Amino acid sequence: MVATCPNTNCLQVIPSDHSCSWCTACGETLPASIQAELPLLQEGRAKGEAARAGIGMIEKVCAGCGTQFKTSSKLDFLGFLEVTCPQCHLQVTEPLRWSRRIVYWLFLGVGIWGLADIAFHPGVKRELTAAIGTLLLLLKMGSAVWKDLQITQRRRSTAHPALPS
Repeated sequence: MVATCPNTNCLQVIPSDHSCSWCTACGETLPASIQAELPLLQEGRAKGEAARAGIGMIEKVCAGCGTQFKTSSKLDFLGFLEVTCPQCHLQVTEPLRWSRRIVYWLFLGVGIWGLADIAFHPGVKRELTAAIGTLLLLLKMGSAVWKDLQITQRRRSTAHPALPS
């Protein structure tokens, strides 16, 4: 037993395996001091916050100092996973996941096709906003694809160093 319900008409026993922030008998919200003593409730809240934030704990080994650590993953603006070593503070950017990479390549292809359509059909009246929107799409998708190619190439070159000749 951790406590009893704060409702004087209820006084239900709150066991240590209670997983709700309210009394299941009367529905009264439990005070923060009681909620803090409920391990299942705290564990559920931590999992819920991580799920809502889209952040999971991942296990990594630092390429710089070799430290093994668990960290929360963070996606940057373009969707790249960025991880920072807690020991040497080396920041590593992972390549895109396959699903995101495919979507970026598709959008890049559509953007190039749209820009080519605007450029090669001068007789057809095109709106300036469509051209600007297509150009911005190309820049965002192109920069993501370029960054992914650089990261992947750098990872391949460090994973399989060239043999001495």
